[in-house]
Amino acid sequence: MSNLPASANNSHETTFPVHATVRYQRTLVILLFAHIWLASSVFKEVQIAVELILGFWLGYLFLQNNWLKHEWLLVGIYVVSMLAAVMTTDFAVALLNAKIMGLAVLSILVFSKYRFDLTLSLWILGINSLIVAYQALFNGPPFVDWMMSNVANTFSGSINSRPPGLFMSVHYSATLVALYFIFLSRKSRVFFLFGGLLLAGHRSFFNLFSFVGQMVYEWLALLRLKRVLYLLLLVAAIAAIVLREEIITIDLTAYSDIFTRREQLGFEIIGEQIFNIDSYLQAFTFIPADSKALAANVFAGSDAGNELQYFTILQQGGLVLAVYYLWMLFLRVNGFQFFLVLSLFHYGAATVPIAIYLMLQFSMRMHKKLEKYEVVN
Repeated sequence: MSNLPASANNSHETTFPVHATVRYQRTLVILLFAHIWLASSVFKEVQIAVELILGFWLGYLFLQNNWLKHEWLLVGIYVVSMLAAVMTTDFAVALLNAKIMGLAVLSILVFSKYRFDLTLSLWILGINSLIVAYQALFNGPPFVDWMMSNVANTFSGSINSRPPGLFMSVHYSATLVALYFIFLSRKSRVFFLFGGLLLAGHRSFFNLFSFVGQMVYEWLALLRLKRVLYLLLLVAAIAAIVLREEIITIDLTAYSDIFTRREQLGFEIIGEQIFNIDSYLQAFTFIPADSKALAANVFAGSDAGNELQYFTILQQGGLVLAVYYLWMLFLRVNGFQFFLVLSLFHYGAATVPIAIYLMLQFSMRMHKKLEKYEVVN
């Protein structure tokens, strides 16, 4: 395979170069979707095998490219951070962090250089959305119930709770539904309504909040009012800090019957961790640490453990890698930036290869359209 041009524009990440296609790309896409299915299953050995295949495959594609200095810098920061982790933390923890962040770094670099045919991905996302809708309305279908009873691991108790979808995971399925309908909403705004209703039926309110936030951002961009939104966000952030005690004590169940005790408890825990300085002190680390310890132990006074993905990525990559990685991802996912920022206040998927693949590949198709909106309007 011949080398690709380094970039069409060296000064701005959101301008994509002309992309080559990947041989056997359908197999690679299937492995990406299989990875999150296996992550929610009891087949951990198979999951590890798939992760190794993905690592070698993405590594091979990485070596076929010409890369810019800031992209090599990301790789260098990753290598230094993981070597530091090996020397200072438990080897098993360091290996886990190296796997998670390694696949994430390779994904952001590779999937922003190669162009994939989205047909298979859209079919799989459509099937997942239909299953989530069916589960929200009727429970089932039978083959998903069988998977949840016999194959699922983390969310095996979710059969009669929130819809786990095709991937046996409430969080994975909801995130993929949101990404799918954000992309479809570029073709017709009616998909925004469908996506919002589906996420509401899924009872994934944080994904719904992030989904709606992304769409509002785009509508304001069409009206050339993005600066107004930034100003409102700044005012809202200041107000939230000032009124943090009142916000944490809000009773959601008193406002609407759609909120249950589970949503109220989640709101209280996340709010406490966002506004508690102990959260930041406990999660802060320059060198990759044990993110599972934050999730399993008492965190910021709560025995529920860490609920913020920002803190998880900080633990898995260390401060320098986490900040630089998220910044590069943010610049490349034009059309999903607002969703990315908001979703990471809970279980975002910023380091999950399939989510990175979808955001980058969708962004390639959407970028010219978004650029046109900004110029014409």
